[in-house]
Amino acid sequence: MDDRVVTREEVEEYIVGLLAEEFERDAEELMSELAALSPEMPCDSVLLVELMTRVSARFGVRFEATFETARDMRSVRGFADRVCEELAATALTTQSEGVPADE
Repeated sequence: MDDRVVTREEVEEYIVGLLAEEFERDAEELMSELAALSPEMPCDSVLLVELMTRVSARFGVRFEATFETARDMRSVRGFADRVCEELAATALTTQSEGVPADE
């Protein structure tokens, strides 16, 4: 992962892209449907674990098995916000330890 700031919108697009791939749908149409119909992600726990794994690999974040994590994973926006929070926390930790963020 490079040093640039990852935006929530970028993470949301990635998550919706994964969902669109899984459901063989157009990502833009799926994003519109999710925005109009329901804030919750249309997936079961098995798919959610796969999404978490792929998002973790893509953005270099780790998720703890907590109630807060489960709550945040119920919607695309909550999931994206959680990824950005984890990235920010990681950046702060590496800065306070004097370690370059890309190591």
